Amino acid sequence: MNYADFLTDPASEKEGFDGILYGAPKSGKTSTLDDDHLKVLLIDMEGGSSVLGAAKNVKRLNVPAIHKALQQKDPNITKFEVLQGIWGDIEDGKLSGFDLVASDSFTNFETIVKEYVVAKYAPKRKREIAEKFGAQSDWGDLRTLIIGFVEAIHDRTKQGANSINHLWLAHSLETKNELTKQPDPTKIMLQGSTTADVVMSIVDGLFYMITQEAEGVIKRGVYAQPTAHIVASTRQSKRETPLPKFIQDPKWSVILYKLGYYNPPAKK
Repeated sequence: MNYADFLTDPASEKEGFDGILYGAPKSGKTSTLDDDHLKVLLIDMEGGSSVLGAAKNVKRLNVPAIHKALQQKDPNITKFEVLQGIWGDIEDGKLSGFDLVASDSFTNFETIVKEYVVAKYAPKRKREIAEKFGAQSDWGDLRTLIIGFVEAIHDRTKQGANSINHLWLAHSLETKNELTKQPDPTKIMLQGSTTADVVMSIVDGLFYMITQEAEGVIKRGVYAQPTAHIVASTRQSKRETPLPKFIQDPKWSVILYKLGYYNPPAKK
């Protein structure tokens, strides 16, 4: 093996960013994609994104609508297979020209994987309720499939000049300790704490979204660093100025630029 062929300056190795933006429902996560400086592809698993109606920078793939259309030819196709097809086309360059790909939402993705486990992955498995997720082995398969899919997308953001930037949108799971009655550390809403922990460890950054109202004014922002019980963090060079703990009215073009994952087009 001639390792000289693989030695590179780390700064010259192009990578994309892979992150999670999570928070309570209706906290404004989807609205952050409205950024005039970025061309965004939204993979919409929820089938509704009216908050982006005026966002000219966003193109949307309605997964439920695509699934319904494909069922005309293949009644047994699952939404998980639709997602696999979308990411296959991204890999092949058929869906290109975007500065950021966003997947909305992790909660719906988990449901989609559950449906796939029952319909295609282990259809003959004995279950207490026929064709309903819940067998003991189902949970292991769910974890394996979710983590595998998240890792595959993460790898897609680390392919040199062909790297993409990707952002998961997710609902937060907020609980209190039964003994102390204090908030537990926040996690993305996934059934199975170990699955959530692994998923959150794979990505490059975790951002927690909040919406606050004070004196009739609504303020939105994200935590980029941990505080109190909020889990948030970002991988970045110790030589660069770190992102502030709290970013009000976040713009992904600015965040990605500061992290070194996005360079604005040169002005003509």
